[in-house]
Amino acid sequence: MGVNGRAAGSNQYRARPGGQPDVQLTPADSASLLAQVRQPAARQCGQVWGGTCQVPVSPPGLSHDDHPSLTQQRQAIRMTVMQPEVLTALAGGRFHGMRIAVASHPQCSAEALDQLSRDTSPEVRRAVAVHRGCPLEALHRLSQDPAAAVRQGVASRPKLPPDIMERVFMLPVIGDRTSQAALAVRVSVAKRRDCPPHILQRLSGDGHAEVRQAAAKNVSCPPETLTALAGSSRVDVRRAVASNRACPSHLFAQLYRDRDLAVRQDVTSNPSCPPDILAAACKTRVQVLRRAVAQNPSSPSEVLAELWTDLDLVVRSRLAANRSCPTTILESLVRTGNEQIRAKVAANVCCPGTLLEKLAADRNGAVRRSVASNRSCPVSALRILVAPIELKGVLMAVAQHPSCPPDVLDRLVLHRDTEVRQAALQSRNMSKATRAMWQLAQV
Repeated sequence: MGVNGRAAGSNQYRARPGGQPDVQLTPADSASLLAQVRQPAARQCGQVWGGTCQVPVSPPGLSHDDHPSLTQQRQAIRMTVMQPEVLTALAGGRFHGMRIAVASHPQCSAEALDQLSRDTSPEVRRAVAVHRGCPLEALHRLSQDPAAAVRQGVASRPKLPPDIMERVFMLPVIGDRTSQAALAVRVSVAKRRDCPPHILQRLSGDGHAEVRQAAAKNVSCPPETLTALAGSSRVDVRRAVASNRACPSHLFAQLYRDRDLAVRQDVTSNPSCPPDILAAACKTRVQVLRRAVAQNPSSPSEVLAELWTDLDLVVRSRLAANRSCPTTILESLVRTGNEQIRAKVAANVCCPGTLLEKLAADRNGAVRRSVASNRSCPVSALRILVAPIELKGVLMAVAQHPSCPPDVLDRLVLHRDTEVRQAALQSRNMSKATRAMWQLAQV
């Protein structure tokens, strides 16, 4: 294996997407690479440093034409398991692209990360800020970085101490608060579920509506802050409050009376909406509100019972797809005779098995395919769907079903259609004897 991450005699990299090292650097390669890094005179490509080639490390025996692109080189470094001393040496390299690759390497040591956190390139410092192993001292330093993109990288970390979270966007000495990058920093902080209430309260008074909207959507936002945001003159901010599951009950009643229909729709779509508001919305003449109630998983059964006879087809379709819809209502919807409604019921994962068995014999192919694609479909319904004359799409859905039994797959593997047979052979439930027989037949 060459030091650039190439296999011997090959121009293809073994770097796979995903961010985890895939190539093991041998001790000999490490020694060669370390020697080249520490000796500036030996670090030149055949085209010299100031020329067109930007590759800083050239393994012995490779010409300029063999060099990968800079992007490939950086990817190879990230995908290669390297000794800590090699990464530390590369961290002091001349090209910031290589330093970014080192800062993104999962094996980069805390010492190297601390060194790179003082780098002159904002891109390098941002790579350090998002690194899982970034030392706490470096995080404190980067939270006060003059580049907003670096602070946004700190704010995007999964876990962040409250003092760093506050410092990352509230420092008055930073002069780029009006820039888009600084705006993105405050939005990132406002979206965090672990954001402390006092920070959310300060963000709720931000001059940008995008920040206030992010704070209003945060389920950790305190009730008093949500109450203040509910009185905003901005519709998007009020909609964010109406869609927040942590919204207090009294605010739902206030926002349901909002002059903007979109705000009222968000109220009736919220799973935390009180039952009395949902009951009032299902009787309104406004279609979008009845549709929102029909698909709300928290709508009481007595409210849903009033919607299954609704004249609006969309209302009944969303009711049929609602996982909280009672079985009696689903059965009533099936008897309406509408094929689209029956297909929605057949696709509902909470549909009872007895009803799915009935729909498996439906005259409409789209309904039968919805039954076959339903992960809650019982084996008895799958057996009904494997008829001598059946649509190709239905049979493929049966073959791909996670609960399809081996005996049904044995029937499908003999089907005349190649795609149906292939789908059956790819199933994990295929019996070993049948799979072995087909493997021998292909030899």
